[in-house]
Amino acid sequence: MSLSVIETAKKVWDTWSIRVFIIVSLSLQIFLIWFARYRKWRGGKWGKCLNMLIWFAYLLADWVAGFTIGLILSEQSESPTESSDIHVFWAPFLLLHLGGPDTITSFALEDNEFWITHLLGLGFQVGSTAYVFVKSVIAENKLSLPTILVLLAGIIKYAERNRAFYLASFDHLGDDWLPSEWGDEIPVPAEFQKMDSPEKFEQSQEQMLLWTAVHHFGTIKMMLVGPLLSPDQSSEIRETFLQVDDSSQVLQIMEIELSLLYEVLHTKLPVVGCMMGYIFRFITMCCILVALLSFSLFKKYYLLKQLDMWLTYGLLIWAFVLDGISIVLLFDSDWTLAAHIQSTKSSFFKKRRWSRAVSQLNFITCYVNDYPSLLKEVADFLRIRSLLEDIKGIRCLSSKDFKEDTEWRFIFEEVKELNEFLNSKMTAPSQTVLDTKQVWLYSRERVLQGFSNSNELINIVEELDNLDYTKVY
Repeated sequence: MSLSVIETAKKVWDTWSIRVFIIVSLSLQIFLIWFARYRKWRGGKWGKCLNMLIWFAYLLADWVAGFTIGLILSEQSESPTESSDIHVFWAPFLLLHLGGPDTITSFALEDNEFWITHLLGLGFQVGSTAYVFVKSVIAENKLSLPTILVLLAGIIKYAERNRAFYLASFDHLGDDWLPSEWGDEIPVPAEFQKMDSPEKFEQSQEQMLLWTAVHHFGTIKMMLVGPLLSPDQSSEIRETFLQVDDSSQVLQIMEIELSLLYEVLHTKLPVVGCMMGYIFRFITMCCILVALLSFSLFKKYYLLKQLDMWLTYGLLIWAFVLDGISIVLLFDSDWTLAAHIQSTKSSFFKKRRWSRAVSQLNFITCYVNDYPSLLKEVADFLRIRSLLEDIKGIRCLSSKDFKEDTEWRFIFEEVKELNEFLNSKMTAPSQTVLDTKQVWLYSRERVLQGFSNSNELINIVEELDNLDYTKVY
């Protein structure tokens, strides 16, 4: 009795496993390409739930695609069935899925640092798929032509993702924006060097802010991955923002800067948003379209089951549609709008770029609601204490709506006063940097003005006054 159940389960697995995992892989791609972009501006509880779903789908998508290629490889190695040809045709689609949608290449910054691992994965998965295809050709596979076309498209898509990982890693992030020597002028990539200054064309406020954000993006990148800004660069960025009196405009510039940075770090935009990217994307779509036409014209010679035929149509059509959606979303990118700033209507620049919610960590709750001593001892024994602390930190996080008219205006005015103070202390025209103690003395006075009745805080400030600031870096 138990043997017959096992045999039945094995038969069901052999018949349906590849089909089910193909459907799951395609569903994950559809979910990611549509919802991954929402994590930029979705906040609150719904935003957290959506981020969790995106994270789960991001991890599961790679695993499902790789596992399904393994199933097809195993089927070809053991005993090919009557459905083996169509399964071999499905294998290159899994390379397309491993290439992922353009809207998300990495979920976190750490993912980009493992670009070498992904490169090895590219070689292994392409090699496995090519082995499956060559073995099926020897067995007179009737779907050789469309399989070759989709295989070429899959290799291109997977290589694009690996290229995006490489460009977004910290070792290579600033290759096109950082100066060759410290203190040199920060370069602007070739595609933006021909951008006219806003004074040369009729511009709206949104176009002006986007132009400003793009031309200062190199500074943002330099602060992220490069050395400290030179005195001249620090002075230039301060003067730029001191000239803006409206706090809401500065906030919009910051929003655009963060949006540009997100697209560079977590999407395929740096790869597909250039001339070579357009060429390869055109080749990919042509390969899929020709494969679809080839399959449609000669499907009567393939002797396929009805379910397999419709599933293959779904894979081909959705592969073409997803590429089309990626192109549409590419045109909505801030980088694309910046490259065509003169010919784009101002209405396209008005869009939501972040959730307008700020995460907060309640230190009091975090340290008052501590774990029991026994649990901490067990965690220390198992060496997972840091994991417990991370979980506690997540529990103490909360999200608060950011109030532009009060909170941001206060921050803006404080920073602007600090910048004016720094400029006023420049005793010589060539001096552009103050020592640490002068900055501390200004901050000290501002803090004491707000908390003049707090004796404990005053004592702490007096202790800080005695620090040796020559050793502060």
